[in-house]
Amino acid sequence: MEAVPPPHRRSPVSRSPSRRRTADAVGSLAKAFGIWTRSIVPVSAIVLLVNVPVFVLLVVLDRGVIRIADPELATLPVELLESVLGSVAGGAVTYGVIERLRGKPVPGGVAVSMGLRRLLPVLGTSLLVGLAIVVGLVALVVPGVILMCGLAVAAPAAVVERTSGTSAMGRSWSLTKGSKGSIFLAYLLYGLFGGLVSFALTLGIGDASLGASLASRALQLVIQVGWSSVFGAVLYYDLRVAKEGASVEDIAHVFD
Repeated sequence: MEAVPPPHRRSPVSRSPSRRRTADAVGSLAKAFGIWTRSIVPVSAIVLLVNVPVFVLLVVLDRGVIRIADPELATLPVELLESVLGSVAGGAVTYGVIERLRGKPVPGGVAVSMGLRRLLPVLGTSLLVGLAIVVGLVALVVPGVILMCGLAVAAPAAVVERTSGTSAMGRSWSLTKGSKGSIFLAYLLYGLFGGLVSFALTLGIGDASLGASLASRALQLVIQVGWSSVFGAVLYYDLRVAKEGASVEDIAHVFD
């Protein structure tokens, strides 16, 4: 009987880090939306709890307890406070998302505590990222967009990897290599959704009362800070898995 030749076997191809597949940021955005909607109560509670000082400041300004003559300058302290507290909320949500991907429930108080512990590194990183993007946009627009996409996961890296500043920015730039186009598309889709929501809220309240304005701002924070923080954490996780083959335990062990 004629011998049957052995089946052809492909020689294993080793994947170097540069040849690993890149993460699909649009897929990460959709995954983040799913996680956010399923966890909207705890995520929203964290975001709103952290931003209580913003609402207090808005009431104080509205009642005239603090008077700022220039209307444009009157919004500045609110925006600065939102920026600081947004870093706390972002750190807390990042911690909660990574632990959720790990299958561990996270009490809101624990998440906020983690956000506070990582406040200075995350805030410093966020300020540097914002400054770099602004400079890039002022220069030629395109460099600013590239920087925005390349530094998309600097804040989550600062939380998870306990780094900050230029180190977190460099880490983000490395992780997003080859994925910046996908990240840009995800940002476009997110921006379109956020813009439509903001427009609808503006039409809904018009020249409304303070209570309605506070409610509108709360909804914007829930959507903008909540979903964007979940997206940043999921994108960071997906990039680590795609580029480095990391598992959720590899990523989350720093929280143990």
